[in-house]
Amino acid sequence: MNGIEERFLIYTALLLVCSTAGVFVGWQAALWTLVQIACVVELVYWLGRAAGDRINDNTADCIRDYRV
Repeated sequence: MNGIEERFLIYTALLLVCSTAGVFVGWQAALWTLVQIACVVELVYWLGRAAGDRINDNTADCIRDYRV
């Protein structure tokens, strides 16, 4: 499963939960909750992606240094 599939799954579950919450607390509260959680999910995705790139770069440097 790649990042796009994982995010699609997360957003589908989030949409179902917020839709259910909208029935009980109102559509404005559900929409605001959806927006807040979506922002956090995207922030974590981009921060994790940047950290993963740095880790891969450092690993490649270590392997290259070891071979020399």
